[in-house]
Order: sequence, then C-alpha cells, then structure tokens
Amino acid sequence: MSKMRLFKEAERLYIEEKFTPDEIAMQLDISRRTIFYWKKKYEWDKHLHKKYKSEELFSVELLELTRSFMRKLSNDLENKKTSSQAEYYALTNLIKNIPEVNKYEKAVAKSNAEKQNFHQPLDPKYVRKIQKEILGWEPD
Repeated sequence: MSKMRLFKEAERLYIEEKFTPDEIAMQLDISRRTIFYWKKKYEWDKHLHKKYKSEELFSVELLELTRSFMRKLSNDLENKKTSSQAEYYALTNLIKNIPEVNKYEKAVAKSNAEKQNFHQPLDPKYVRKIQKEILGWEPD
C-alpha cells in the first residue's frame, strides 16, 4: 500500500471508526510515532470534532424541523385550514427517521462511555484476579 493510501486509511480509521492511534498502528503495521505525527500535523482531532459536531447539529435540526411541521399542521387543523398532502408526506418521512437519529445518538453515547472506561486504571482486585487466573501466580 502506498504511503498516501496508508495515510488516508489511518485518517479514516481515526475519524470514521474511532480507532485509537495504537489500534491504527497495529491494524496498518505502521509505527505509533508516524500515527501520532500525522494526527498532530493534519489536525485529526479537529476534523473528528467537526464531523461529530455537524452530525449532532443535524439531528437537532431534524428534530426541530419535525416539531415545526407538527406545529404547523396542528395549527392548520385547529384553524380549519387545509394542509397539502406534501406537508403530511414530509412529516411522515421526518418521523420515520427519528428512530435512526436516536439510535445514532445512543451509539455515540455508548462509544464515548466505553472510551472513558477504557482509559481508567484497573481495579487492584481485577489485577490480582488476572495475575492468579491468567498468569498462574499468587500475588504477595
């Protein structure tokens, strides 16, 4: 694989798949130092933040647009005005996408929670259990 392709794949794994630099280095067989260099030089964290911020804004806008359509159609009904079939169709399609937005937001929240837990130090009891069951020795 050419250097440019490796760079693009590393960037994609970091931004799209949320791989850590260590995971990318192992996956692509590139030094960690190279990954960290690319990450800093090409501002991957900035791109990552921008991507997820725009997706978050989109879901908020989608929900607000749905609410706006619902308010308009409710007002039309209350005021005995007729609404176009296109407006009902648009509202129906927006409502269909709300579960997808919710699923996406839950996945992002879960991923963020997992990443936070991953970086926490191991509990001493868990370390002793690993030493005993996997390494086969009793700690002092």
